[in-house]
Amino acid sequence: MKTQTKKHFSWGILASLVLSLAGNVWLLSRFGSDQTDVGDEVPPRVTMAEKPRTPQVADRVSAPPVPVAAVSFADSPERLAEVLARTSIPRVVWEEIVRGRINQAVDERKLDLVRKLAATTPWWSQRAARRNPVAALSTNERNELAGLEIEARSMTLALLGPGVFDRYGFQEYRYDFVSLEKAIRLDFLVRDFDNLTRVTRDSMRSVVTAADQRLLKLLQDKRDEELQGLLTAAELSAFHARFSPADRATAEVGPGKK
Repeated sequence: MKTQTKKHFSWGILASLVLSLAGNVWLLSRFGSDQTDVGDEVPPRVTMAEKPRTPQVADRVSAPPVPVAAVSFADSPERLAEVLARTSIPRVVWEEIVRGRINQAVDERKLDLVRKLAATTPWWSQRAARRNPVAALSTNERNELAGLEIEARSMTLALLGPGVFDRYGFQEYRYDFVSLEKAIRLDFLVRDFDNLTRVTRDSMRSVVTAADQRLLKLLQDKRDEELQGLLTAAELSAFHARFSPADRATAEVGPGKK
């Protein structure tokens, strides 16, 4: 009895193994190959590149639009402004890019002069030179930089308009008796001659000769001449009324005070 039971148990195990092996073979023949029958509706395999993924931060932030034409910072300011103006970049942004390109010659020349100053200044004068490197330059070098800055400002004004020099309306408020463009030109003129006068006085040291006095008078006459060429008679009168030395003294001390 025990022998017969052992035989039935062995045959049962063998039969189950054969059936399991046959099932595996059928599954491999059915799904293990990429070649399927036309009638089989096996879903296509999705690769990692094709799987949908969760949007990342970079996906949610819209990329800046591509300019309509290739442009480089090495291009001329006119070309740079022409291309950037046709993009969706905010005007205030691309105007500052163009201004940087216009001022590139000024910045590069200033860097060259300061490097030369640092290489040639004795060690005992380095401290004073570091406080204000531009002021430590020679008169000719400062005049060269001033000329480059005037050229850059003129190009910026012609290319971008006066608004880039007065983002917050300060000059328009200060010179409210003229148009904005004339207010910007007037501010340039006043600051340029103030700088020239200060540089001239600094070069005189403590001794002012008759020749120095004539030079200062020449600068003042040139300033008045350019003011007359820029402003009308009514505008010039309003300018002198607001910015004359006597008017400034009254404003500082207060009306009716001494």
